[in-house]
Amino acid sequence: MFSRLPTNVSPHFSHKLLKSLLNSGDLAGARHLFDKIPAPNLHSWTNLISAYTKQGFPNEAIKLYYLLREKNIQVPDRVVLISAAKACAACADLSKAEDIHEDAVRFGLQSDLLLGNALIDMYGKCRFYEGARRVFDGLPVKDVISWTTLLSCYVNCGLHREALLAFSEMGLNGLRPNAVTVSSILPASSDLKCLDSGRQIHGYVVKNGFGDNAFVTSALVDMYASCSCLKQAQLVFDSMPVRDIVSWNVIVSAHFINGESEMALALFGRMRTQGLPLNYDSWNTVIGGCMQSGHNTQALELLVEMQKSGFKPNHITITSALPVCSNLESLRKGKEIHGYIIRNMLFDDVTTTTALIYMYAKCGDLELSHWIFNRMPRKDTIAWNTMIIACSMHGNGEEALLLFKNMIKYGIRPNSVTFTGLLCGCSHSRLVDEGLQIFHSMSTDHYVEPDADHYSNLIDMLSRAGRLEEAYGYIQKMPMEPTAAAWGALLGACRVYKNVELARIAAKHLLEIEPDNAGNYVLLSNIFVSAKLWGEASQARKLMEDKGISKAPGCSWIQVRNRVYTFAVGDKRNEKSDMIYKFLSEINDKIRLAGYLPNTDFVLQDLDQEEKEEVLCNHSEKLAVVFGLLNLTGESSIRVFKNLRICGDCHNFIKHTAKVFNRQIIVRDSMRFHHFKEVLRGKMSRDWFVYSFVAQGAVILAEHTAQSSNLSGVAAQWLKTLNRPAHRKFTMNYDRHIVNFLADDGYFYGVVAKESVGSQILFAFLERVKGDFKKRYGHGKGDTATEKSLSKSFGPVIKEHMQYVVNHAQEIDQLANVKAQASEVQVIILDNIKKVLERGEQLNSVEDKAKELHELSVEYRETAREVRRKMWYQNMKIKLVILGILLLILALILWTSICHGFNCSN
Repeated sequence: MFSRLPTNVSPHFSHKLLKSLLNSGDLAGARHLFDKIPAPNLHSWTNLISAYTKQGFPNEAIKLYYLLREKNIQVPDRVVLISAAKACAACADLSKAEDIHEDAVRFGLQSDLLLGNALIDMYGKCRFYEGARRVFDGLPVKDVISWTTLLSCYVNCGLHREALLAFSEMGLNGLRPNAVTVSSILPASSDLKCLDSGRQIHGYVVKNGFGDNAFVTSALVDMYASCSCLKQAQLVFDSMPVRDIVSWNVIVSAHFINGESEMALALFGRMRTQGLPLNYDSWNTVIGGCMQSGHNTQALELLVEMQKSGFKPNHITITSALPVCSNLESLRKGKEIHGYIIRNMLFDDVTTTTALIYMYAKCGDLELSHWIFNRMPRKDTIAWNTMIIACSMHGNGEEALLLFKNMIKYGIRPNSVTFTGLLCGCSHSRLVDEGLQIFHSMSTDHYVEPDADHYSNLIDMLSRAGRLEEAYGYIQKMPMEPTAAAWGALLGACRVYKNVELARIAAKHLLEIEPDNAGNYVLLSNIFVSAKLWGEASQARKLMEDKGISKAPGCSWIQVRNRVYTFAVGDKRNEKSDMIYKFLSEINDKIRLAGYLPNTDFVLQDLDQEEKEEVLCNHSEKLAVVFGLLNLTGESSIRVFKNLRICGDCHNFIKHTAKVFNRQIIVRDSMRFHHFKEVLRGKMSRDWFVYSFVAQGAVILAEHTAQSSNLSGVAAQWLKTLNRPAHRKFTMNYDRHIVNFLADDGYFYGVVAKESVGSQILFAFLERVKGDFKKRYGHGKGDTATEKSLSKSFGPVIKEHMQYVVNHAQEIDQLANVKAQASEVQVIILDNIKKVLERGEQLNSVEDKAKELHELSVEYRETAREVRRKMWYQNMKIKLVILGILLLILALILWTSICHGFNCSN
């Protein structure tokens, strides 16, 4: 239409035509015309920039403003700068905002009141209060709008006290706040929960007749609700002459805030029956309120109703709905919402994407959380914090620390939440030195003062590592009153390390803070039982009973084909109970051959060994895992959730089950996620071994530390409780590590490795260490050795065995499997022989069975010989390759020395 414009058309006509197109809403046509005008005037530039902003294209408006600057044909006036400032406020781009402010100063317009107000608003929307205050202070004359805009900026930046001070200062300067000012300042009282200032503002509202203003009264309702004055909020709402949809939304939110969720839902029902025109805020308020009050299923139902009513969920709706999926651990529903986000192009919103990251992490899929985070075009502090917390809750402290380094590298300033997540990750991953360094750098390097949560995580980290006295020292040095979390972390570690005296101190303080927490009494009782202090254990239980406190029963649940199945201890309510317990028995038999031994230390009843093992079989998480194995295909991950902490024996059971059945199993307990999967692919990683030792009784004679740790002191604590082990071989878990012991003739051989390493490999390593130790120090030579006196001579030997096992992990694993299978067949054959003898049958069949056993042993020896031969050939190949390389290097040296280089033409 405008491909050609007559050259004699006046600028006035072009401007009128452009304005007409803009008034009709034809932005594309207006831009097309604008581009054809040879020299558009300043009014045309201003109108088009303003139109882009009004129609929701602020970035295009900013581009147009920069084009005007580049052409440098006309000097922008205040109207152009005001339009540009509004566009910049809409897209909240601070760098562009500073350019516009700089232009205002360059052209001498910084004292203009209208432009100054627009610049204050622009900085406020960019959350840069320093710039807003600088513009405000530079204005020679300030009106009510100037003050109101500054107040809004302070509130928007979370500076509520400064906002209230500015409100008082405004009155001292002789300016009367209007209704907009009042509705802008009331959120400051709400967020500070400052009832006194809120009531004073309410008095000003009544005195100046602002009670009929819906925005003011809605802000008053919100203020009273935030200050826990629900009755007063309801009175203000009831006194309103006209209640619009905003007022209804606020009163519904007020009831949710104060825990009156049933009343809030009833009010929302009234809104619908009265035919009020619901808007996005109405739906978002009720869905978000249901999420925060624990009505998760109802929140999802309302999300469906919202769509049926013709409302497409927006960023705010999705941000409220995703935590519901996290609370329900519903990965399927979360993926549905993720699909909706992709289809409706909502992934450009940082808040929505961050909520998606957290949802996947809470539902046990950390890989998807990483995938989404890595593809975010823009990451704010909350996004970085969420990813750090996600790694921490999955026990991946190393990854959390790496994220923190990248966060600093990209110029994102960490806050208090960042360090809470980091310290939690260091605690779960036993990164004690790194955690201490992070804690001490908070105030010195990042200007964040440690709070009670930071101290609690630090104490938990030290306690888990066995540094109980150091943890207690930090509790005593806390600048605030120690919390239940701090004392609870210390008490829990006292059970692991059997420190009864410190447990008494921690329990005394903990029971004063939380006298009604059943878990504290149970934990204290268990500590006394482990120490054989039966009287004190009984006393702790009696104190709990006298107070009428009962411990919440443990339960685990798993989702299979959109249905949730819950299991309690010894549960037989499931219709497949017989099948579950039968398969559980079969699993126990299989994983015992892979190195699993029940850890009966977690059974605190006075039972014999066999009865204790039977009790362990009935734990709810085991039943849920078995149910998952029976009902989920091999490609599916098994995700189990538990309301209490997983016990050490169940942790070990699930680890071996995942290995034997080659399945990924994820367990979420009350503390964190535990990932179990078979990871032995090719060679072992060199960092899988952590620590190994040889001890006589409770005295460590020799040790080797492969990674930085304080396990030497921790191992000494373990040995004090293992003087008379129930088994020759036994296993325990220590945080994210597995600890294997081999007891023989008064000596203990121990190894600590990452929990993903199979017990078969670790016991094979210990057998090698034991054999070598006996060769060197057998026949009484080692009996006279003192503490760690053999570390210098035998420590390097332990290191060599570690290296050998790392390089030959597959062969060792294969050999151990053959041996286990032979052992299993041997047991079956001997059992059959026993049955044959009992029935008095012919001994010919016994002879046949014996021959089979002999053939099997021959086959086993042949397999072992073949494996050893392969290992010898492999080592010989490596040696020949190294020899060939050395000969080649020698030949090159001789060649260059004879020829004085590579040129032999001379």
